[in-house]
Amino acid sequence: MPRRIAQVRLLFVPFICLLGAAGLADTTESSNEERVDLIPSQAVLNDNSLKIVAKRNFYFDIGRILNNDLPLFSLPKSSLFWYRNAAILGHPEALYRLGTFYRAGRHVPENEHIALEYWKMAAAQDSGAAKRSLAVFYQYRDDEDERIRWVRAAAEHGYDRAQFSLGLYYLTGNGVPQDFDESLKWYRLSASQGNASAQFGIGRAYAKGTYGGPPDYSEAFKWYQLAADKGIWKAQSDLATMYLEGRGVATDAKKGAQMMLQLARAGHSNAQLTVGDLYQFGTGVDRDLVAARKWLIKSVEQGNVQAIYSLGHLLTGEYTDSDLFTRDGIKWLFVAELSGHPTATARIDEVRKAFLDADEIVIVTLISEAEVQAKNWRSSFIENGGNLFIDPGLRTLDLD
Repeated sequence: MPRRIAQVRLLFVPFICLLGAAGLADTTESSNEERVDLIPSQAVLNDNSLKIVAKRNFYFDIGRILNNDLPLFSLPKSSLFWYRNAAILGHPEALYRLGTFYRAGRHVPENEHIALEYWKMAAAQDSGAAKRSLAVFYQYRDDEDERIRWVRAAAEHGYDRAQFSLGLYYLTGNGVPQDFDESLKWYRLSASQGNASAQFGIGRAYAKGTYGGPPDYSEAFKWYQLAADKGIWKAQSDLATMYLEGRGVATDAKKGAQMMLQLARAGHSNAQLTVGDLYQFGTGVDRDLVAARKWLIKSVEQGNVQAIYSLGHLLTGEYTDSDLFTRDGIKWLFVAELSGHPTATARIDEVRKAFLDADEIVIVTLISEAEVQAKNWRSSFIENGGNLFIDPGLRTLDLD
């Protein structure tokens, strides 16, 4: 039986090759043309007679076969001819694929305008792929009306990433009136399809009480767990914090510390900051000031201002067994102050008062040297591409 099927398939080779050659001849003659006249008439679009439907599908299927769908008959360039014939008859997928050809410059000169026109014609025929492409295209353009229009169209068609984006727009009032009910509706639709960003967004909203009423940590924990299981590190970090603080789950400082340590080892600056603080205060781990300093420095190297302040606080607190550590600590406090940390100045004043009683000359010298070092370090860090940021909190996810 398999041999007979193979023999039957071979009978189609000359036929397909002939169709491919016809398509190739057409594209050779018009290879430099930008075909802008392939707009199906409304009468054709409304014609669902058996004859027209059969022709649409036949032309499209030949184009699909020649466009690598069946390697034996692959003649990608000639597929353009058959897609064009299907497009003239209003085949939505043919219109969409022609748009992708023009967008990528595949077999035709690259032309963004023509690509958008084909996608919009395909979307008018309810092509989900075209709606998704338009949503992604306008996501990064300044045309707000088109962005909202196509993200909404793709969301209503069931595209989970568009549903997440629309939920985020309603949450923040970006291009639409702020509406928490609409936000939650679209987030839930996206999350129900397994979108991890939406699951995290719902968890974050419940944790902050964004949708009205007090925070619901139990509900937040459930959604964070779903997102964390899919590898969303921000959800993993929030879960670790909930274990540490006993919110939405029984307190388990050891488990929370281990989860946070895994994130710190993966290079996440905020997790490194938290692990440094955990070692400093012995929360969920044995107290270890050397380990605390190590993890805070790792976070500092990524420009985390809260970590800079914490390192300064550590080195001017109990970790002061030499003038070197004191000077270093004051330096980091000055860096934090220069970077806008809200309590760095107060801490510098505390240190100054604490040490003045011991040796005024020494502490004045230390502070003077530390301030110079702080300015030099901050300038050098920024000049070398560093990014000092003040808010160490986790940020809202964008469309990925």
